[in-house]
Amino acid sequence: FIKKIRNEMKFKTPDDLSRQIKKDLEKAKDYFSKVWA
Repeated sequence: FIKKIRNEMKFKTPDDLSRQIKKDLEKAKDYFSKVWA
């Protein structure tokens, strides 16, 4: 996860970064809902 955050330094604008974070959050929600179902 820490490595992922470092990789996000390559985004050029805060918008790019926030869009990516939203995508990651959706993936995480999906993953955890399956794990804890």
